[in-house]
Amino acid sequence: FFFKQKTAYEMLRSLVGSEMCIRDRVTATLFFIFIVLIIVSIYGIFGLIRKKNYWNFIIISFIVLCYNFQPQYLNMLFNTFLCTDIDEESRLQEFLLLKCYQDEHAILTILHTIPCILFWLIILPLSLFLYLKRNKERLMTKEIQNKVGYILDGYQLKYYYWGFVIMMRKYSIILISTFLQETNLLVLTLLFVIMIFLYVQMKNR
Repeated sequence: FFFKQKTAYEMLRSLVGSEMCIRDRVTATLFFIFIVLIIVSIYGIFGLIRKKNYWNFIIISFIVLCYNFQPQYLNMLFNTFLCTDIDEESRLQEFLLLKCYQDEHAILTILHTIPCILFWLIILPLSLFLYLKRNKERLMTKEIQNKVGYILDGYQLKYYYWGFVIMMRKYSIILISTFLQETNLLVLTLLFVIMIFLYVQMKNR
């Protein structure tokens, strides 16, 4: 569950140059932007044809897309910081020919990875949380349900924030499984985090 052996393809892939590392990450980002633009374009066209406002549908589509795209994308971003020492040089574990925090890796980290992590890990969740908190008295209105009902689905209104607790649990597991490489420490840390979130869940039943 925690570790898997690398396939021959994955081992060969780690030996390719920096171009593939940069291409993979930039392509994933551009793919997400492309899908968002398609969604906006489709609803925009429908809005013009039917003379209706489809802004709520755009928002809920964006939220659903983020929830499904986020875990794999964050894992890829965090892997950008995962380095290993080879011949007294720090190299990116996923692409061994790329030296950590030098040349292309430094540019990739500063211009792409850090801004993307800030957006996915802080800006987006915080914006959604503040929106729900500001409108917590109107969570059952059709307007709010049409926009963020996906986040609130299955929770009592007083626990409108619980989706973000689940999100923090997801972030914690991704971070721990990415940066902790020693098996025993990884297992113990994951169990500790899971127990904390189970306790919080039991206290808020």
